[in-house]
Parts: sequence; C-alpha cells; structure tokens
Amino acid sequence: MGDGEIVLMNRLAALQRDYEKGDIVMFHYYDGDGSKTVVKRIIATEGDTIRILEDGVEVNGDLLQEDYVDGVTDGLVDMTVPKNTVFVMGDNRQSSYDSRNMGVISCEDLKGKVFFRIYPFHEFGKI
Repeated sequence: MGDGEIVLMNRLAALQRDYEKGDIVMFHYYDGDGSKTVVKRIIATEGDTIRILEDGVEVNGDLLQEDYVDGVTDGLVDMTVPKNTVFVMGDNRQSSYDSRNMGVISCEDLKGKVFFRIYPFHEFGKI
C-alpha cells in the first residue's frame, strides 16, 4: 500500500476486535504535527515474539514469507508483543514509519480492516 491510494475499510472489525496477522488495518497516529490516518499490515499480535533478522522478519521462530514487501526490512526488533496490542509494518519497508519506530499499536486505536482498493485503478480490487 502506498501514499495516495484510496481504500475501503470494514469498521465492524474494530467493534468485534476481529484482527489477525496479515490484516491491513487503519488507525490514527499522533505525533508533533498532529493526527495522521495510517494504513499498515499486522505482522504480530499479542503474545507473539517478533525479531528482525538480516534475512527478514521472524514471528514465533518462523521466518515470514512476505512476497508483498517492497525494499529491505531493517531495524532492531526482538520483543514479545504486549497484551491488547499489535505490531504493524508497512509494505514499503525502506520508507515506512511503523512499529519499528512508533512502537506497538493498541487494539483500541485500530479503526478497521482494509479490504478493497479503489485507486490506483490498475490495482482496483480486493486486497
């Protein structure tokens, strides 16, 4: 997912707390410039152990097969995801500001699950 894309989101997922690894989610992130709406992929959920290695991302000892990733995944991460939080990362790893920088995201802050891309038109369809 990249900047400028237009997507549809299922808000019911937020009410039901129906999230799992691999879901693309939307949430608000607050920084010095105010609130931003952010779209990222859930990589790990509460209780999962996540590590970033030279050859990729490992969750619970298994190296993820991430054919959707653009760029090199780097960072210093070796942690267990706390209760009621998720670890998120962008698909464009080299320029993504995600849990490697902002920390884990509270499940209460998740606004919904992205399920359909409207724009750009050449990528129109279910995600």
